Amino acid sequence: MTHVIRNLGCDNSTISRVVQDNLNELLKNSDEYNVIIEVGQEPNDQAFKQPNISIEVFDIIKYIYNGTVSLETVNISVIFELLIASSEFGLEELIKHIQLFLLENNSSWLRLNFSHIYQASFKNDNLKDLQQFCANIIAKHPKIIFDS
Repeated sequence: MTHVIRNLGCDNSTISRVVQDNLNELLKNSDEYNVIIEVGQEPNDQAFKQPNISIEVFDIIKYIYNGTVSLETVNISVIFELLIASSEFGLEELIKHIQLFLLENNSSWLRLNFSHIYQASFKNDNLKDLQQFCANIIAKHPKIIFDS
């Protein structure tokens, strides 16, 4: 099942209500998490498609609609998933914010998951800060490649 969230030029309170209703429906009735976000009005509308996005990562919708996202209470692995989804959506400010958050607050988790972080960051040109983190780790501690 694919869920479509539409922003048809409504005011912010209506948009928030529509998003909340869609999220509630998604949580109640869906086994898979395909998401299409439609914005604008015809003929200038656009659709963003994201297959199999997890409920936790669906928090990105809050950022799209109001520009805020709180990472302090979110599991680190979910934050990393959110970073990848943000990159796929091209949300540059959120990408920068999440990378900085991970680097400043979770560098030990990044090192423990080095192989995954390395592979994901170098598959994606938007993750320059994580790429630099990985390059620095390899330069200083080349043994980590074999331990991860």
